Amino acid sequence: MTVCIAALFSWSYGPNDYGKAVVTASDRQITAGDVEFEPPHFKVCFLTRKVLILIAGDYPTHSEALIHTQRHLAAMPESDPGMIAELYASFIREIKMRYAANTYLSPLGLDHRDFLARQREFAPEFVNKITNQLQSYESDQTEALVAGADDRHSFIYLVDSQSKVTCHNDVGFAAIGIGAWHAKSALMQAKYSHTLPYLPALALTFAAKKRAEIAPGVGPVTDMFLVTRNGHEPVLPELMAKTQELLSEFERKRDALVVAAMDELTSYFTRLAKEKGAPGTGKPPSTPEAEPKDPSDEESVADDEHLIDDE
Repeated sequence: MTVCIAALFSWSYGPNDYGKAVVTASDRQITAGDVEFEPPHFKVCFLTRKVLILIAGDYPTHSEALIHTQRHLAAMPESDPGMIAELYASFIREIKMRYAANTYLSPLGLDHRDFLARQREFAPEFVNKITNQLQSYESDQTEALVAGADDRHSFIYLVDSQSKVTCHNDVGFAAIGIGAWHAKSALMQAKYSHTLPYLPALALTFAAKKRAEIAPGVGPVTDMFLVTRNGHEPVLPELMAKTQELLSEFERKRDALVVAAMDELTSYFTRLAKEKGAPGTGKPPSTPEAEPKDPSDEESVADDEHLIDDE
């Protein structure tokens, strides 16, 4: 239960040196069973000087994958954010495979390596059954966002619940967690683009996170980080406070405009109903009065009837 957002934007690195950077936003809410709480730490792990990862989903699985990833990077430093995202995804897959093997193979005295090596010893029906069980095993969902930069570019990678890695640079943003739908909807409605400069990107990302708080399990605390080719750093607290102030004022004025528009529409509808009735008012629309008949027409009809009688 969480929301994590990463958005790409344009950043000035110096005179005539423009490139991309990433701003991230996340809450701190953790759900464990029927208990929700906000611990005093981030949902962000700093993998290298220029790469960080935001996590959503099963914490024990993430914790183990993060340990393996950090150990690997300590021994073999990697600057490519895409390769780091793939590395992390591979550890997630390994851990989930071990969970599945512990569920279906351990009771048989096997692990996944034994099962692969000794398949010819088993009946085909048994192999097919176990294979289907392993492939359909449903572990707790995990998602992650890898935001980082190399010496030239900045990137956003999403590791989905199937441990598939996708790059979201062209889209310009990505979100994970139960509040992801609300956050992405807010950014799409704002027509978010990675060509935006820093401050509009910061404001829209912050607003998207606040919109995501509609979802159950998304906490009110917001942590934001800036990731550039120079490294990562927290967004200035003073800047976040001002952004919150402006967002609150914007929402107050927006709500007042909505009320004023509804009042004006109600007044117009009332006048319309009084004048000639309108669907939904309970008053039938007025109908034109019947035109008086021409007396000569009545006499003509009477003459015709007389002629018929005579015949």
